[in-house]
Amino acid sequence: MSGGEAPLMERGVLAMDEGDALMLTRVHKKPGFVTVRRHGPRTVNVGKYSSVPDIGAAPIDEPAAWFLGPRAENSEVLTTLTKDVLEHIGAYRRGYLPEDPIIITPEMQATSSYTTAVAEMSTSFKEVLGYFAERATPFFSLRYQAHMTGDNPMPALAGYFLGMLHNPNNVTIQASTTTTLLELLAMRDLCHMVGWSTENDDQAWSHITADGSIANNEAVWTAREVKFLPFAIVKALQKEPSLAGAKDVEVTLTSGTKKRLDQTTNWERFNIRRDEILALPGRMAAKLGKQPYEVWSVVVNYDVNAVGVWGMLDAFEGLGGAPTLFTPSTRHYSWPKAAAVNGFGTERDVTMMVDADGRMSIDELTKGLDTALSKKIPVLLVVAVNGSTEESAIDDLTKILAVREDYRKKGLEFDIHVDAAWGGYFMTVVRKDFGSVVTPADLENPFIEDTRKVPMSDYSIEQFKAVREVDSVTIDPHKSGYIQYTAGSILYRNKEVLNLVTFTGAYIGAATEPTVGMFGLEGSKAGATAASVFFAHRCIRPSERGYGRILTFALQNTRRLYTDLLFLSRPEDSFVCTPLPRIPAERSGASAAEQEKQLAFIKETIWGKTIEEIEANPEALALFRELGPDQNILDYGFNPRVDGKVNTDPEAYNQLMQGVYDAFHIHYDKEGLADNIHNYKLLLSYTIFKRHEYGDAFMDTFAKRLGLEGRPEELYCLRSVIMDPYALNLNSAFTQQLVDILRDKVNELARRTSRSASPSA
Repeated sequence: MSGGEAPLMERGVLAMDEGDALMLTRVHKKPGFVTVRRHGPRTVNVGKYSSVPDIGAAPIDEPAAWFLGPRAENSEVLTTLTKDVLEHIGAYRRGYLPEDPIIITPEMQATSSYTTAVAEMSTSFKEVLGYFAERATPFFSLRYQAHMTGDNPMPALAGYFLGMLHNPNNVTIQASTTTTLLELLAMRDLCHMVGWSTENDDQAWSHITADGSIANNEAVWTAREVKFLPFAIVKALQKEPSLAGAKDVEVTLTSGTKKRLDQTTNWERFNIRRDEILALPGRMAAKLGKQPYEVWSVVVNYDVNAVGVWGMLDAFEGLGGAPTLFTPSTRHYSWPKAAAVNGFGTERDVTMMVDADGRMSIDELTKGLDTALSKKIPVLLVVAVNGSTEESAIDDLTKILAVREDYRKKGLEFDIHVDAAWGGYFMTVVRKDFGSVVTPADLENPFIEDTRKVPMSDYSIEQFKAVREVDSVTIDPHKSGYIQYTAGSILYRNKEVLNLVTFTGAYIGAATEPTVGMFGLEGSKAGATAASVFFAHRCIRPSERGYGRILTFALQNTRRLYTDLLFLSRPEDSFVCTPLPRIPAERSGASAAEQEKQLAFIKETIWGKTIEEIEANPEALALFRELGPDQNILDYGFNPRVDGKVNTDPEAYNQLMQGVYDAFHIHYDKEGLADNIHNYKLLLSYTIFKRHEYGDAFMDTFAKRLGLEGRPEELYCLRSVIMDPYALNLNSAFTQQLVDILRDKVNELARRTSRSASPSA
């Protein structure tokens, strides 16, 4: 603490022992410690640490070698990798100071008790293996089209196995001399994937989290600290003699005018741009002839982390309420949770309803911002979802960014966070290849220009390109990165935020060390996760040559399944099938005749065709790119026919949907035993759309397309997550078999349901 700081009790916080306070370090002194330089043909230097394996040096360009395969086709490869790890760990332990004594001696291993113990362990483990063989969910199978879990790449499995056996704790480089550096490289890779530079102190930073919920929580935490930092600095300027020479420090308001920070109003302080706020301590340091960390070390004693929200109550004087965050109704449940645990309350998470395509309504957003502006309610964050987990929708980030520019002119400033926990890796489909060391030129235009064969709409591509303009991003390698759990991440465009989320004790190491455990909400975390993400990225680059190819296959398969669903029901069938995503002609508001014409074109040129056949037809290819959901989660409904006419009763529709779901998900008997997994030929999941969560535009549009009357409060929907990382041919006997299984079961159930259903006029 500095000499002029008020006692802890006077600052409105609980008293503590001075020694305890000094045990906690709140600021890191050298944020540029992750600078990476080329060391050799396959190694790099990470800061002062040399000869670290280069994450960009050894990509594998053969997709057939990436996964174990649905039938364990690459079992010999994985066996070899696993054997290499086991031999390595044995040699490593035997080779470390070989003069040390042997503890478990051959004599011990020869005893009957030892032999019995090993036999019992083997027997017990075989029982567990049998349990998994009968009950484990076959995420690897092409028959599994249910939840957001797929097969894991062999490099990820091998990397995790290696890290797990070494057992490093990435809380500190003292306990993770290898995997801390691997995490730094892997997370730099994600920043570069987005298009952010990591070379300068005010540029990007990322670290691994347990999952997207932790990352989203941290995003709200950092946004809170940044929003309140001007208030903390003003208090520090008032109370700290060491800062007296910086009392006239100015800020640039959203209007472009400059004003002394200590002369700004509460409303103006809440509406300063993030980069402007984070630059203040550095500018104060320049005035004082100090290092930036010296100023940060003083001002963080006055931030919300130090004094609590109750210590900042004077910041709300003259305002209409506490800060809010705006999230779409498709947002993950972690967002209201984050609002709660960060002291704002769930009611400050203001929900924006979505449009007919499941994307945040921009009209709803502007209405909410108008209310905040008129009542002088600060806006903490606007969250754009890139890949919603139910509808596979991508919010219109380009419009949200434009909206922020408009409201800046009105004096309202807010951060923008992209929740791309699910969809982030889909950026690789259009991301140019890059190495571990990037230059400004590499990042000037990081995306491919020729997107004619990319199975993603132009709209979706534009949203990915815009991600680099936001303040923070959530991306989970354990979702569309296919890496095993737990591997989430949080990315910041401006790494100066680390000064607001740094907490480290003396045992973790000096604040100048590259220790990732001092940042964020977590402490101890598995170095195995870092090794897994690192080795997966080393073999399968997060660009068009690696993950871009995996996710291209997934997108192609999603669009081809979409066309299969469009034409699934035949005249003789007892149901009609309606995919949630509208065809482009319907989405654009074209006439019924034009929509029928487009459907006929899809049926003739796309449905049942191979990718090669589609790509050979430019018009078909252009339409193929626009079909289906924004990403690879496909929702669809089955409505029964009654006397040849489509049912109009929402209750009968939901009854059929419940029956279809029951037929394609695992059941448990009265004794709590799961059905044998081998009894299921196809596995699906479902969701329930609720009017109070989605709004009228979404619900009424889908209900009408299903043929239902009235305004149903709930609509059940089947949900297939298409993660198959293989190029499939829908004409094949196997894929046709899966389609027939689905059609036959729906027909059977629809005939039962139709007895109580109401036909359309």
